[in-house]
Amino acid sequence: MPGLAQLGTDFKPDVNYARIAEAAGILGVRVEDPAGLPGCHKASDGASGASALGRSDQPYELIKPPDLKLSQAWGFSLFMLKETVLGNASNINELIGSNLR
Repeated sequence: MPGLAQLGTDFKPDVNYARIAEAAGILGVRVEDPAGLPGCHKASDGASGASALGRSDQPYELIKPPDLKLSQAWGFSLFMLKETVLGNASNINELIGSNLR
């Protein structure tokens, strides 16, 4: 639902999920640069069994859709308000910091 704080698993960018997959005995491939994604997909597709593709990203990176709808802006406003009211200023600071780079 738009505007609700995230609940559940919080995927951290510093965790190497490809290494976790390798420890479980399956092929693990990690993408650091988006330009390397096609090669990683080929390696993953060529695996004889299961594989895991992990990517390094910013969890608070904003992506502007091609057509921004009022409902999306409203949902984002609710999210920011709820994060502020719930005392999660660190999430807001991380969101601002990761998008000003």
